[in-house]
Amino acid sequence: MPIERDLDQAKKALYEDKEYLQVVSLCDGILKESNENIMALIYKSTGLEKLYFSTVDWHNPDTLESSRDLLTKALNIATHRGDRGKIGLIHFRFFVHYFNLKKYEEAKKNMDSCKEFGYTDDTLFMWEMNLEKKLKKIQSKLNQSPKEPDILKKTCKAEVSPLEETAGVPETDEIKYRVDWYQTNKSINISIFTKSLPQTKEDIKISYDNNSRNMEITYPVNESKLTFKKTMTLTHPIEPDSIAYELTARKIEVIISKEDKTINWKTLEATSNVETTTRGHNYTSADSNTDSASKNRNPSASKIDWSKIDLGSDEDDDGIDNSSADAFFQKLYANADPDTKRAMMKSFVESNGTALNTNWDDVKQGKVETSPPEGMELKNF
Repeated sequence: MPIERDLDQAKKALYEDKEYLQVVSLCDGILKESNENIMALIYKSTGLEKLYFSTVDWHNPDTLESSRDLLTKALNIATHRGDRGKIGLIHFRFFVHYFNLKKYEEAKKNMDSCKEFGYTDDTLFMWEMNLEKKLKKIQSKLNQSPKEPDILKKTCKAEVSPLEETAGVPETDEIKYRVDWYQTNKSINISIFTKSLPQTKEDIKISYDNNSRNMEITYPVNESKLTFKKTMTLTHPIEPDSIAYELTARKIEVIISKEDKTINWKTLEATSNVETTTRGHNYTSADSNTDSASKNRNPSASKIDWSKIDLGSDEDDDGIDNSSADAFFQKLYANADPDTKRAMMKSFVESNGTALNTNWDDVKQGKVETSPPEGMELKNF
């Protein structure tokens, strides 16, 4: 079956090849045919999360929001179907998501849920150990901090400006929004981020004119008299019957198929001063169209130069002596990507604490054997 084949390719691209844009593209194709495919939703969510942690241009809140939206949709479908195995897996993915973001209370809720639904994983024990450690440190800090007087809380609440409480409501006919896009060999994916969304997906109307290449997106804004309207003159022709779209909590996502699959678009909308035709078959990203050039981003797979980014010192805040070996490994783990963390946990547990490997490609091949120090021998009790 084509869907099963594409799922296998997406899994390989995600965990072996680390081609995260390809993962997103493959899952988009699957979801176009079967928009309730749970594994495609999970793989796409994981791919977006990995793009967030591994590339500069995807390192933004919208990427994380999209990742969470996909997991939420997968959880709703699995719950409706009563698929306990999938429910447990999704809660585990939520756990990893929040743990990597250092939102440990949310992580704890999802860890409890994934265990409740019988989810098992070789690394689960180490995840629990690290979570418990983080929660204890947070509780220790809370016990040491003086409680804020109730009168102060009430005063602060009373001083909130009415403007702050209505900041998300449009007050004029100008609706604020932002457009991002990326492309694959076959399709163009457009995301419209805005707080002014329609009430339902059915309210969205998309039309396309073959002659002018104009695509128009309109809808009535939820609980207001405003109407959203976005007209784009696309750089190249598309297949009109291929237009598909989804509505999430933060955005509208439109997926369209290229008429000529050999062309890589340099821009989403046609411009007079940009050469728009290049041919090739590589996965490509492009600038987002926004009202301000300063908001443009290029979702390419460029790696983060961590030496230029101040990641802070998470363990310093916890009072750990940075000169110790334990502190070194804790910092190594805290700043690692999800695959490295998984490799560290699996190698440590399976080797009974005698090996620590950060290369997931090596560790995933099989069980990590116990390797006692020189001059000592392993004894089984």
